[in-house]
Amino acid sequence: MLKTLLIDHYDSFSWNVKAWLSHYFSVEVISYDDINSVDLKLYSLIVLSPGPKHPQDYPDTITLLKNIENSQAVLGICLGMQCMAFQTQNEVCSYAPPYHGKTSQISLLFKNGSQQITRVARYHSLKCNIDHSFDVLAQVENQIPMIIKHKSKNWLGLQFHPESFLTDSPDDMITYIKENLNL
Repeated sequence: MLKTLLIDHYDSFSWNVKAWLSHYFSVEVISYDDINSVDLKLYSLIVLSPGPKHPQDYPDTITLLKNIENSQAVLGICLGMQCMAFQTQNEVCSYAPPYHGKTSQISLLFKNGSQQITRVARYHSLKCNIDHSFDVLAQVENQIPMIIKHKSKNWLGLQFHPESFLTDSPDDMITYIKENLNL
């Protein structure tokens, strides 16, 4: 199984993410407090968890992203995606009213050419305005990015919660993530 490190940004959703990923990967969870004490090269995939507050409140995650090798696979979920955007000088700003426990439809385009419309769960009060560094692979109303992929690094960001019972097709979501991170 693919060795995966999940960095917990003080969020109970992190344990739901672990439970979801554990069906597909070998997952180790560490607290944000321990981010500087782990050798990232031991892992095939680094997952940045959801969490409260703004990416600027997690300077060690921003530093990690700044210093990580371009080829290292990184999946950012909710706050994790916002940290990716923030680290690359994209705007992360308030989204009102907060979109907590609601669903939206997005379109996933797979490498075999198939397209799938899927329902995803959203829990966020911040949004990313992507101007550079990333391709937006899926978005919802008002061009709010739901999936971003870095143009030169092996990073994929999901604004929604793939681990939520409100998100459709967890197996297809894993396939999509693996394809886009070359895992």
